[in-house]
Amino acid sequence: MADRHRAFRRLPRPGDALVAGRLLELHGRLEACGTAYLTALGLPDDATRDELSDTVTGIRGEVLPGPAPLNHRLFQWLGFADLLGYAAAVPSAR
Repeated sequence: MADRHRAFRRLPRPGDALVAGRLLELHGRLEACGTAYLTALGLPDDATRDELSDTVTGIRGEVLPGPAPLNHRLFQWLGFADLLGYAAAVPSAR
């Protein structure tokens, strides 16, 4: 998960002023969820899980119909978010 989080953090951030504010917020929230997951050693609390769910809903709401250029970036974010959500939902083998 740490490698995927690091890769997500290297993805380009939104630069278009029309969408940048909302997307920067969602990017920051998703990054914070990844950090919280890693800080909790794979055992995130309910607040982190809820924040991740809300963030994913927000990102999915920004996906445009058809082959919009922005969708490629959003799908990369969703790939990380889906992996993070799956990992957060799977009970630890400790």
